[in-house]
Amino acid sequence: MLINPYCPISENPSPSLALAFLAGALEEAGIETRAVDFTVFPYSQRMLESVLREFRPHMVGATSVTMTYDSAA
Repeated sequence: MLINPYCPISENPSPSLALAFLAGALEEAGIETRAVDFTVFPYSQRMLESVLREFRPHMVGATSVTMTYDSAA
């Protein structure tokens, strides 16, 4: 499971192309992948818990930049 955390700047939220490319490469290698992008969809702990329960990933990766570090952590 790949996560793009909430970003406090909401002027121009856009999906993470890096996560999309990584998800595509993983799926091409036969690894079932799910990407959750909280810059596009509003973050809620309930939604994240629901996705984790349903998908049950073996690993979770989160991307981060300075502005999203706290959300990613």
